[in-house]
Amino acid sequence: MLNRAKIFLLFTIGSFIALHVPVDPARGAGAPLSLGEGVALALSNSPELAVERRQIDVAKGELMKARVYPLNPELEVNPAYGFGRPRNGDKTVGTNAFDVAVSQTLQIKGQWGLRIEKAAAGLDRTVWAVGDAERRIRAEVSRAFTDVLVAQERVKFFGEIVALNQELLNISQQLFEAGAVPRLDVLRAEVELRRALNDRTTEERNLVAARKELNLLLGQPTDFVPQAVGPLLYALGELNLERLKRTGMESRPDLKAMRAGLHAVEKELAIAMAERFFPEVAVSLGYSNDLAIDGREQRVLFGVAIPLPLFNRRQGEIEIALGERSRQTAALSFVAARIDKEVAQAYERFVASQRIVEEFVKRIVPQQEENFRLLREGYEAGQFRLTDVLLGQREFIEGRLRYLDAAAQYNLFAVELERAIGAPLLETGPTP
Repeated sequence: MLNRAKIFLLFTIGSFIALHVPVDPARGAGAPLSLGEGVALALSNSPELAVERRQIDVAKGELMKARVYPLNPELEVNPAYGFGRPRNGDKTVGTNAFDVAVSQTLQIKGQWGLRIEKAAAGLDRTVWAVGDAERRIRAEVSRAFTDVLVAQERVKFFGEIVALNQELLNISQQLFEAGAVPRLDVLRAEVELRRALNDRTTEERNLVAARKELNLLLGQPTDFVPQAVGPLLYALGELNLERLKRTGMESRPDLKAMRAGLHAVEKELAIAMAERFFPEVAVSLGYSNDLAIDGREQRVLFGVAIPLPLFNRRQGEIEIALGERSRQTAALSFVAARIDKEVAQAYERFVASQRIVEEFVKRIVPQQEENFRLLREGYEAGQFRLTDVLLGQREFIEGRLRYLDAAAQYNLFAVELERAIGAPLLETGPTP
């Protein structure tokens, strides 16, 4: 008789090692896809980002508009024709006059420059808003990629369980033929094999759903089947909470967008304050040629027009800008406090999940595999009943699934930590 226990031992050790090495792209149907490639595809194809990026073009147009001086010069021409009779004469004499003048309104309180700065701040705010949308999409893709990674491992694991139950059925059949076990063991082994087949079918269905969800985020055709490649557990460098908090305050695009928005409001307030009293003057230069009854008159004309701020001194605009500045300042403080809290919570969750995963990898999974191996060897040697083996197998399956759940939580908390700091943290693998 073949030493089936040794075969099973090699099989389970290989299964455990497979959970901690990169997935072979050649295995399974689908297009190999790393996390980095997935993020790049999503950032390139996202309809949400396409809309957000169009706003950048609008903001650039606003900046271009602000850079053009808003007030054009005015040309005024006043021709006049008529007839007159001298006081001591009886003949009618023709008369004409011609006036031409050019005037220009000048903003003397720096409004032009302030409006350029306001538009530049608006462009910065829009750019950072797009960056914040990219931050959200990156997190969504990373979470969906985790779902596919874990679903692939579950399918692979239940494929191994099917193989193990087929092996157990063969062993029980041989032992029954040798008269060592009752027919009931064979029937129980057959039921357990069918159960494993059903579980594998369920996991395959879940994998299809996870791939469709990822595919939707990637913006790929429906026939594109992503085969996630890379380590089951996302790799992160050494983490320090205070450094992560500083990174969040320096890198979060939503916080930068709010700072740019506050800067724009401050410029709007400065414009309103500048235009309270004598915000602009209109200067003109003209020429007048008047052919009257008594002779010709030619004059060069100069003029200055200053609006008098008797009624409208921009009181409403100033009050609105002051209120908006207060609101933006409070919102900025709130977002900064929220970032600090999000980073701290994400860090604590990640560290806790890291300890759980380490416990599974170092102790729980190896011990469960060893227990299951001993039960299988003992059953073949006649030391244990099939019921003991099946109970041990279910404990083994439950333990492995709990490990995969813990790995999924580990990845999700790593993604949340990256999202909280607003800067790359995960090792995503190759990108196009």
